[in-house]
Amino acid sequence: MYVKVFFPFGDSNETNNYESKIELHKGEVVVVNEEDREKIGVVYFLENRTPRNNKVKDIVKRKADSLDVFDFWREFEKLLLDKGIELTEKALKSYQLTSGNFDTPLDIAKKKLTRNLILSHKTNRVYITDDKCISLQYGALRMYYRNGAIHKIENHKRHPREWKKNEVSYTYFSKLLGIDGL
Repeated sequence: MYVKVFFPFGDSNETNNYESKIELHKGEVVVVNEEDREKIGVVYFLENRTPRNNKVKDIVKRKADSLDVFDFWREFEKLLLDKGIELTEKALKSYQLTSGNFDTPLDIAKKKLTRNLILSHKTNRVYITDDKCISLQYGALRMYYRNGAIHKIENHKRHPREWKKNEVSYTYFSKLLGIDGL
């Protein structure tokens, strides 16, 4: 089996083909071998035949274990804190329609959504859209992130049943991003 693995936190959002001897599913976090080092990515596409361009980088070493998944999401959080995010006009307008954010200015919306991305529910399975957006859920808010920007926001009006706001982390990241009390 051949898989296309997506590396969502680089500047290029690169995808490369790898050979896999283990059964994988789209969205699984995996560890690949590339130039004698391990790299963590997400399965984006599966094929039973050799990729059209015949370019296969290397092999999938394993499905990510809990430490690999932790490192994957920690890299994401570091990227968000170091670089922040951008918002498309469409995403900003959608965010301003959510409760309490009607006239939130762009700079504050970016910080609040950075916090929400950091606090979003993270698993060892990542939902990736066809246009390579990572879909993350925070409460009733679903955010679609790609290349340092949120491209789309959906407000589902109700929180998932199992969701509970982590007040300590919420307060910590709000203070860290300078939006405490907003």
